[in-house]
Amino acid sequence: MNAWLKRLGLLVVLFSFCAHLHAQGVVRFTLSETDVIREHLFGISVALSDDELLVGSPGDFDAYGPYAGAVHIFRRRGDQWLPYDTLKASDDSSLRGFGRSIALDSVYALIRGGARRINRPDGTSFLFGSVYVFKREGDRWAEQTKLTPPPDSAYSFGPPLALHDDFAFVGARDGTRTAVYIFKRHGDTWEKHTKLTPSRSIEEGNDEFGSPLCLAGDWLAVGAHRDDERGRDAGAVYVYQRQDDTWAERAKLMASDAKSADQFGRAIACTDEEIIISAYSGGSTYVFKRAQDQWIEQRERIVVPGDPENNRFLWPIFMNDTYLVLSGSKKFDAFLEAGVAYFFKRNEQGWAFLRELSAPDASQWDGFGQALAAAGDWMAFGAPYKDTYREEEGAVYVIHARAIDRHLEIPASPVPYVLGFAQNYPNPFSESTTIRYSVPRRMPVRLVVYDLLGRELATLVEAQQDAGLYTIDFEAQNLPAGLYFYRIEMGHLAFTHRMMLIR
Repeated sequence: MNAWLKRLGLLVVLFSFCAHLHAQGVVRFTLSETDVIREHLFGISVALSDDELLVGSPGDFDAYGPYAGAVHIFRRRGDQWLPYDTLKASDDSSLRGFGRSIALDSVYALIRGGARRINRPDGTSFLFGSVYVFKREGDRWAEQTKLTPPPDSAYSFGPPLALHDDFAFVGARDGTRTAVYIFKRHGDTWEKHTKLTPSRSIEEGNDEFGSPLCLAGDWLAVGAHRDDERGRDAGAVYVYQRQDDTWAERAKLMASDAKSADQFGRAIACTDEEIIISAYSGGSTYVFKRAQDQWIEQRERIVVPGDPENNRFLWPIFMNDTYLVLSGSKKFDAFLEAGVAYFFKRNEQGWAFLRELSAPDASQWDGFGQALAAAGDWMAFGAPYKDTYREEEGAVYVIHARAIDRHLEIPASPVPYVLGFAQNYPNPFSESTTIRYSVPRRMPVRLVVYDLLGRELATLVEAQQDAGLYTIDFEAQNLPAGLYFYRIEMGHLAFTHRMMLIR
């Protein structure tokens, strides 16, 4: 039976997708699962192109066991984002956390695999993490290779990742030592090119060099938010410049008013002319501009409105020619601290505050904005801790630029649009229950109910169906009470759920 369950993809915890489509250009995706495991972390990483969204869900279960992880792909059709595919590691070395971070360009995707514990001969151990390289082949992503630390090192790869031209950048750590490994592509082969380490030696502690990473043209900014040069955990950012195939350190940036616990460099956005750097607390963000090879701190800082003590910039920031987005957490009141994004728009004087945005269904520590990606007119905000104590675990909000410029709010009561497969309702049930699902495009659909032993009890749907939302009732008057599974297959997509029949 165990082998059958693995092939079916059930295991202990099974999941489904749902989303809410908002008329003003905002889409909310959620991953909901059964009531056994609450740690899918759907949305802890996001990567976005103009028509494709990749969402990390490192807590997903699969045949390799708990928390193997997955990356879920959504494709855009007009203003709708529909489920398209799921990526998983091809081997079982990604035992915990595949999908914790993602980097994407037009051809390749880097996905941080899970970490497994390796035992040394002396009895000590360390976590060994790897990075998977996927290549776009037509309309699919195919696993190409796996990047691992050198065999003579104890570094664990990830989660910071970045892609630029033929280079892949991977943050790594070995206990208190941190580094950035650079791989270069030769055809379809990725080879270790060099390793970057901070110029200042750290005798004790960990400066978190390599988290985060920001690439722009021939410039690389590397955060080290626990650097101690200006005070314990005051923070710093190292700047490297590419010359041919080498990356040379050009500057170490620190805040002019640095103090202990600032964690300057916790988040970075950059172009080849400007670097925006946020600190952990204080409510202000620093601007550095390039003058030839020098990076100079600007007098004017980016300040969000309100009490600075209520804001903590823990998470990524984003910048393009038009917008700057800062994300972190905010104390809305005595009972709610949730994720928030602050939008700024560039004008002749610099960056002008535009608006504040949080989830309309904001909940305590939802993590809105902990992951952030942008491409074209779209932005994606991950909220991996959304609804931790309810059915849904994690969410992603996709926002169109028109919702920003027109100051449109995310509706508090959105029109539901179910992606893929929703939990049956009611559940548990006594006689009948309704199953809802959506079909992203015309394709063959098969919906089957199984018992706990894997025996097929009923085929509810087996037909070609057009794109749209469907519901179907399952009648169980003649079945004994117990646990049952139902599985839907739509082309290459497959989702499985469980339902409880009671008497």
